[in-house]
Amino acid sequence: MPWNPTIIDSQILAIHAALVPNGDDGEVLLFGGDEHWSAQQEPGGDFRKTRVYDVRTHSLVNVPIPSPDSDVFCSGHAFSGDGRLLIVGGTKAWSTGHGHDLAFWGHRRCWRYNARERRWVEAAQLLADPYGDGSTGGGRWYPGAVAMGNGQVLALFGHVAQDDSRHRNASPEYYNPSANAWSLLPKLANDAVNYAPHFGDLDVRFLFFTRTFQLPDGRLFFATPMPVQWAANTSNAADPTDGPHFSSLYDPASGNYVGTPIPEPAGYDSWSFPCVLLPLLPNEDYRPRVLHCGRAQAMRIDLGAAAPAWQGVTTAQNVNRANSCAVLLPTGQVCLVGGVENATSDGGQRLPAEIYDPGINWATGQYNAGLGSWTADPDLPTHSRNYHSAALLLPNGSVLTCGGNTNSDSGDPNVVGVKRIELVYARLSRRRASHNLERPRKCDLRPYLRCDGLRPRQHPAGRSDPRRFVHACL
Repeated sequence: MPWNPTIIDSQILAIHAALVPNGDDGEVLLFGGDEHWSAQQEPGGDFRKTRVYDVRTHSLVNVPIPSPDSDVFCSGHAFSGDGRLLIVGGTKAWSTGHGHDLAFWGHRRCWRYNARERRWVEAAQLLADPYGDGSTGGGRWYPGAVAMGNGQVLALFGHVAQDDSRHRNASPEYYNPSANAWSLLPKLANDAVNYAPHFGDLDVRFLFFTRTFQLPDGRLFFATPMPVQWAANTSNAADPTDGPHFSSLYDPASGNYVGTPIPEPAGYDSWSFPCVLLPLLPNEDYRPRVLHCGRAQAMRIDLGAAAPAWQGVTTAQNVNRANSCAVLLPTGQVCLVGGVENATSDGGQRLPAEIYDPGINWATGQYNAGLGSWTADPDLPTHSRNYHSAALLLPNGSVLTCGGNTNSDSGDPNVVGVKRIELVYARLSRRRASHNLERPRKCDLRPYLRCDGLRPRQHPAGRSDPRRFVHACL
């Protein structure tokens, strides 16, 4: 997997990235808000940071790109059914004197990006605190955002605004792009005032950037362990608990957890490691499988099994890669890039890309027995990628990497940030014509999407690939 020696200055710390339908071969929207630097926070800081990368020319477009006038650092984002990228929440302020570790104040403002016009348009705001006066509180910092099959977007968790009565936003909200409106779903966890999540707390967790996928039957799968028994464990004790956490299924129609709770994957209880929904095959009735990776032991689950359970798959490097990014390739493989063994003292560590082959027999259109295998590439990138990095697949078959904070530090991105765009070229299989990605047509991503349907690509700082790979033999 050779790395492109021509490295591009991104001009901003590209914490968030999304491939959007514009330009000859597509463009990548890059944004970072305050770039993890408190001096640039709202209201007076320089947080209006947007750039656009042109895939065909391997360069930034040389025109001014307006930015949202709210801080979209650590927002959530997903594509709605109208094809526009929806930005959910972000950073209202860096918290001070707050009892929670690493919890900034979230805000309610949301934005949609019109790719053809290269223009941000403000969308309806998230809902206010349901226990307040109807106009205060609410908001989400570090939220999850899930593109739903009906074209709507589901926002999950995140830290709330300072005037909210809660410590975390446990009430999911649906965004309807046609009505430009949000609506509320029942709670996913306790959100009482006396609940104070802390980083690493086993009883009451943040549940930031939940790894969540909509399955073919419409249910959601939370790979991130959830407190499915929270209602039974709610108490007014000084140290309340959510109860045990499980990977779980959720019915968005009823707002209830459903099915048998699944014991959580060991070591994957934070937002530091990515997750991917593996290819859905028609010959198996689109049976869903999910890969959680980034630790020395990746974990895979078959949700179509009689008793689904996470199973370990040792990676090629056999090391933990905190803050790595996983990208689903059109071959059905997963490319793991970036990450470091020690997130707070990375030493500029550069790790090779690792490729996970899930073990699909394309002749039969079925998965082979076993859990697949990992291989490591001998080539190394030029730049290290730690916290606040992103990666996504481009229409030409290369994987774009960007962003990152050295040692996970906050501060001036010219000092502690990696403001460079670097590409790695995946050696894609040529088993089928649909995998020949060397020259996409002008303004047409269909050669890439033609037979193996991959949703539009976007990558929040949470580092999971939210797309679905649906195999269709045409």
